[in-house]
Amino acid sequence: MVMVAFKYACVALLVSQLVTLASGYTLAPSRRKFLNQAAMSVATVAVLSPGTAFASHEAVGVCKSGANNCQQGKLKPPSTMKKSDMAAAVEKVLTSYPQGGLEKSDRGGNKFVANELSSSGYCKMEFYSGIGKFAKFFNGGKPFVDDLELLVREDGIDFYSSSRVGDSDFGVNAARIAYIKKELGW
Repeated sequence: MVMVAFKYACVALLVSQLVTLASGYTLAPSRRKFLNQAAMSVATVAVLSPGTAFASHEAVGVCKSGANNCQQGKLKPPSTMKKSDMAAAVEKVLTSYPQGGLEKSDRGGNKFVANELSSSGYCKMEFYSGIGKFAKFFNGGKPFVDDLELLVREDGIDFYSSSRVGDSDFGVNAARIAYIKKELGW
């Protein structure tokens, strides 16, 4: 995954900085040069280890134990449905998800962050809610963001829907998954 490559690049950059510091030379006299070096390190690791840097998605997120703002599980299609048909069906449902939200939730819209449904069977979306006085009071005027991850497998679709902040989501994630199930008709 990209995060693994980034960690290796950061470690390599840190080691190079420590070596140059110990020898009395500086590699990055400014933040800009330091960030350029960091970007080059990440790119180098990505090129040299493409299996690590660009690994396919093997799982969706996992809810923390006792979380009240998270839903995870598996959607089971009819037993005769192919993986490609499941991916197409779920993509159709997600692209038709109302931008105005469901019953006063997700009113800030949504967008795909990653849509690899037709290739690897994975997608990630962001849903925005909490517009208005509620968001201004509790979240500095910014909308609350929920993440939805889906991974299509041969035996069904793994899902994870969670709020990024807070302990309660007022049932928004459960309503989102119920909507997807209903629209899929499974």
